[in-house]
Parts: sequence; C-alpha cells; structure tokens
Amino acid sequence: MLEQLREREVFPSDDGLLEARRLLALRTDAVERFGHACDVLLRWVLRVGGRQASVPALAFLEDPLCSFAGAPLTEDEVLSALDYLREHALVNTRYLHTAS
Repeated sequence: MLEQLREREVFPSDDGLLEARRLLALRTDAVERFGHACDVLLRWVLRVGGRQASVPALAFLEDPLCSFAGAPLTEDEVLSALDYLREHALVNTRYLHTAS
C-alpha cells in the first residue's frame, strides 16, 4: 500500500480546500488562540515539570506544541495564558533565582 502511495500525486479536494481555508482563518481568531494557549500550556507544565517540579515558563516557547493551527504562539500569548492560569489557581508561579 505504501509503495502505491509513493507513486501518486496529491491535490486537495473541494472539502480539503474548505478545511484549509477554515484553518487559515482560525489562526487569526484571538479567542481561540488564547483558549488553546491556556490548554496546551497547562498540559505542558504537567508533562514537563510533573506534579511538583517547577519549569521556566518561557521554555514552553521552544516546544513544538507551542502553536495553534500551524502558527507559533507568541511570547505575549504565552504570558497572557500563564497569567490566566495563575489567576484561576491552576498554576503557581515564583521568580527564578539568579546569581548576582
């Protein structure tokens, strides 16, 4: 089956074009982007840091999951999501200690 697929050309169907346009439009929907940023950031914190370990918040920007509909989330979007999660007591934050 895979060999047969290698010898084929691919092009979108009418439904595929509609879906691609929907996804492109979705990229610019600020409300959807914000909700998604909150969801994936919370899951990332749990996956990377576990239940007790802390992780640097902006390290999330390096993760491939830090995107929405194929477009990367911005630092401002991640910080806004972090602020929302903190305000709703879904994450705790503390300042990083740096050597002076």
